[in-house]
Amino acid sequence: LIDLRNHIKNAQDISLLRRTPSAFLGSCRYKLPQIEGNEKVYEKIFSILEKYNIQYFLYNGGNDSMDTVKMLSDYGVYYTVNMVVTKDNIQDITRTALRVSELGCKSFGATPVSLNVGYPLPELSLSVEEIHQVVKELIYIQNAFKMKIDIIEALPKCCLPPEILSGDYNFLSRKCQAGRISVSVSSTGEIRPCGHNPES
Repeated sequence: LIDLRNHIKNAQDISLLRRTPSAFLGSCRYKLPQIEGNEKVYEKIFSILEKYNIQYFLYNGGNDSMDTVKMLSDYGVYYTVNMVVTKDNIQDITRTALRVSELGCKSFGATPVSLNVGYPLPELSLSVEEIHQVVKELIYIQNAFKMKIDIIEALPKCCLPPEILSGDYNFLSRKCQAGRISVSVSSTGEIRPCGHNPES
């Protein structure tokens, strides 16, 4: 475990951590073994999490990540897979949800990418119609695969049609924060009250 308070001393350290976290923290290429016969490995992992009262952790996917998720699921760990949706991968939402449901995942999120300085690619941001598509696919996933669904950020409710707003979905419980506590600034200097709504 790394206590970031001992390492972050200035704005440059924060920038390095944000842009290249593995260069700052190092990375782990350890592949979890099969559970049977290796129970002590899993016991050690969860004893460390318990010792430091770590209740949640974020795991960025990459090589072997689905194998890892499957083993954690077999061990009884509850987890959510969240997919950040762009124009490049919007057609993969349902296929991704099906794959992770086959691995034992019971909770799936699909969150439209927001326009921000750390991800300054407005050409990959979704249109209002594409945001509707994301929500409709999530509703389909909930019904077809019996998975809990969510969107990790508050969506602009002004963009959603009445038939979605009248539903009982977890993602509707988040209050819209557009222009209240934050704004989105693109790399070209465009300012929006909301990173999802294309209206400036």
